[in-house]
Amino acid sequence: MKGQITFDLLRDCVESLIANGFPADQMEIIVVDMGDCNVTRDVLSRFQAHGVLMRVVPIARKGLNYARNVGIKNAQGDIIAFIDHDEIIPPGIMGTLVSNLISHPEAVAVGGWYRGRVEGIPPRHFWCGREILGEGAPGSLETDRVQEVNDLPGGVVVVWRDAFRRYGLFDERIAGPGDDRVWFRKVSRQGGKLLFDPKAWVWHRKSADMYNILKLVRSAIWYGSGMGKADAIVGECVPFSSCLRQALGFLKHALFCRCRFGLSSFLGTIAYIVAYIFWKIKLNL
Repeated sequence: MKGQITFDLLRDCVESLIANGFPADQMEIIVVDMGDCNVTRDVLSRFQAHGVLMRVVPIARKGLNYARNVGIKNAQGDIIAFIDHDEIIPPGIMGTLVSNLISHPEAVAVGGWYRGRVEGIPPRHFWCGREILGEGAPGSLETDRVQEVNDLPGGVVVVWRDAFRRYGLFDERIAGPGDDRVWFRKVSRQGGKLLFDPKAWVWHRKSADMYNILKLVRSAIWYGSGMGKADAIVGECVPFSSCLRQALGFLKHALFCRCRFGLSSFLGTIAYIVAYIFWKIKLNL
């Protein structure tokens, strides 16, 4: 779980997991709590009264990868799913992910993507007019076909528990944007198979005031620079020509479609390149 947890957000997330229809004796829900104990206790009491196997593990604030690793160590099942507290998973999606993983035993993990759900009235022209925002999709959304990819977003993914014995836990040196994706890229580089299912997605809830242009730009630069730092630390090889082409594509989209996401994506990509170069030089001094 990341960010500031509220009762409503956590309740809705847990309710969406239960609505996916897994028998109570085949699913456990572990909430790794980085300081919102009163909220998680209230939610825990609500669902335990209805027979849901749910535990709260309070921890110090040492980063999301530390929290993920605590969750892994406390989990009992052979398959571990990750979801953030500000997400809602539609009915049947978790079953789709789990079924794909079981039917592809050679795979390490199966993931999906995020759909942005704006709550409130956003400013005009904050995106290019689509009602649904696609975020974090590592493969093509133009097909329903399950695809092999080299990266997965950590907020909508299922993983064989044994994979963490083979490839190690999440890197706790990395704290910030992209902290989870570093692990998946490492798995891919070492020959592990990652699958992306375009039919599997979660709602990623966002307040409308997040789409103020200054907040968008600040968030994009923070995320891009954090990703650049993470990739530099783990020794990721970055194709700069591809990054620059992508940045120019975002800028063109922003100008022609009056899309704020295009502008923020352009600035985030530039921040990624600058941060990567800076940290590469600093680490090699």
